[in-house]
Amino acid sequence: MIERECKNCGIFYKAKSTRSERLCRPCANAKRNKTKRENYPKTKDQQLQFKYHISWDDYMSMMKAQDYKCAICSKDAEINSYNHPVLVVDHCHKSGKVRGLLCNSCNKAAGLLFDNTESVSELLQYLHKHSENPSVVMPITVSLNQSAKDFCIDYDNAFYKEKTNVKY
Repeated sequence: MIERECKNCGIFYKAKSTRSERLCRPCANAKRNKTKRENYPKTKDQQLQFKYHISWDDYMSMMKAQDYKCAICSKDAEINSYNHPVLVVDHCHKSGKVRGLLCNSCNKAAGLLFDNTESVSELLQYLHKHSENPSVVMPITVSLNQSAKDFCIDYDNAFYKEKTNVKY
């Protein structure tokens, strides 16, 4: 360890001789965070392109179309430390098709159910059966959307009315 003077704030700090930039840890962190904040849309665009084949503009268009809310529970998008709204990109793991933007909780719930409509139906039956006030629980049918092969939840009076004529 050698002692150096920070070129930004002038304090002396101990540094490894391998560090090329002569900044103390707080100044180095501040510089990194400023760079991250300035480059957030560009970095996020690269991540979105790689993982989901959509651009930052596509993501923000989806966000605007959903009124900056989760597609399932309508919870407002969280604002990250870079002052951007954030929702998780929900996609089909089989086809890769992007379905919408979800909050973390709804995305985890969908992931834990493995995008399986039977599991969703069983979960809804279970919750309805063990509800303290079953008259308050709205009956729901789960159906498959033929074109996208994704599940949709429809509110209906007939509990679990058969609506699945999808052929795989």
